[in-house]
Amino acid sequence: MHDVAIVGFGATGVSFLRQLHSHLYEQDLDPIRVALVSPEESFSSGLAFGQAEYFHKVNTPPELMGIDPEDPQGFATWMRQQRGQEDPYPPRVTYSDYLKYIYRTLAGDKLAITEFHTHASDIDTHTAYQVIRLNDGREVMTRRTVLALGSISAPTFNTASGMNPVQPREIAYTRAPECALVAGTGLTAVDCVRSLARLGTQSIHMFSRSGFAPTVISKGVSYHPEHFIWDKLKAELNQHPRETRLPSVIKLLKAEIKQMPNPEVPRANRFLLKGNLKSYWGYLLSRADNADLPFQDTLGSTRFYAHKIWRKLGERERQDFQRSFGSFWACWRHPIPADIVRELQQYAKEGRLHLHRPVAPIKRQRGQYILETKDTRILANILIDGTGGSGDMQQVSSPLVRNLLNKQLAIAHPCGGLRVDSLTYGLENDTRSTGIYCLGPLAKGALFSTNAFWFNAQCASQLAYYLAIEIRLEPRRGVIA
Repeated sequence: MHDVAIVGFGATGVSFLRQLHSHLYEQDLDPIRVALVSPEESFSSGLAFGQAEYFHKVNTPPELMGIDPEDPQGFATWMRQQRGQEDPYPPRVTYSDYLKYIYRTLAGDKLAITEFHTHASDIDTHTAYQVIRLNDGREVMTRRTVLALGSISAPTFNTASGMNPVQPREIAYTRAPECALVAGTGLTAVDCVRSLARLGTQSIHMFSRSGFAPTVISKGVSYHPEHFIWDKLKAELNQHPRETRLPSVIKLLKAEIKQMPNPEVPRANRFLLKGNLKSYWGYLLSRADNADLPFQDTLGSTRFYAHKIWRKLGERERQDFQRSFGSFWACWRHPIPADIVRELQQYAKEGRLHLHRPVAPIKRQRGQYILETKDTRILANILIDGTGGSGDMQQVSSPLVRNLLNKQLAIAHPCGGLRVDSLTYGLENDTRSTGIYCLGPLAKGALFSTNAFWFNAQCASQLAYYLAIEIRLEPRRGVIA
């Protein structure tokens, strides 16, 4: 019997184990047995970092990517000490190496670890324990289970209708197409574009329903909001009942925009509406170089409390926000490093990169993908899914998630992922407590900020503390041989 099983041992799983390990030492607790269930290719690194190409970068400063919230500088310090580097936005594979290093440091007398390099396919729950069923037929018995599966999503495109999109990690093994469609405009899609460009693709067409394009990380913060701040938001939200609070958030943001001397969004959007990517990025790069992006500064200031606003909103309001503002928020709240944008701008100048807003679903005829806009029709050899997938849990390919839903051990959240208690991180269902917890992107609908690693590390810290208390209160089990 294991005391804890971690299913999905990527960045968030490593963070959780590191912090649980710390509590065992600090409290002089007995050693515990831990099962780690994760395929070998993502074990202790995760797909987002370990499977990235060498030139794919993070869009978060290293100072915010420490594995432990008590040591936020941990990653930056490790890079200086181990690599002699001070890269403001290092490659993702560098972070993968850091995660593996952290895992190696956990070997000791407090953790008896058993590694299972495979997928979990199902979980059976009993009164005081769970049985995790693995793809290879083995079973793992544990007193508590932590799901840290990373981004589990449904396909964006219906393969039954003839769509066969290439996944981002497959691009490196693909022959360079003459013309490629890339769905999405976020960091994943940007990485896809850069991979295609390095293959030699001469015609790359990004597209999304919203038509937004990547924004640029500023060189510094020069604008400090006066209206759109947590104290005023909290006071305003508390004056209204749940399901009537979103207009207050929008009102304060509009008041802030009115206060800004020269917000960057209106002019940037005018360039986009004209389809002028070169000028759009040129304008934002110029302002970023001068640390003159007040709207970005305002949204960036919500880093440490956006999830608190989310918790104050009712479920219908959260869905309204996603429909009306989700793409806009993702674009302007999550900018990318300036050197990457300069690379994209160069592709646009060369006529290799274009951005579109389709007027019809993508079609496939005679082996070619067809993208239609109000002005043109584009035929491409290949379709890349850079969206990150759909949040519809009913359509995911993961047998584990499907079985949890079918057995009513978990409930899909309408805003993505599974329903999770925002205090305990326990899976919510209509029947009983299961002893199953959930961290990371699979809890997006409940927790909101799960695309930020610092936030996932913070949640992992809180869960580790909670479970350490549970473990301390259990009858002593004696020393593990």
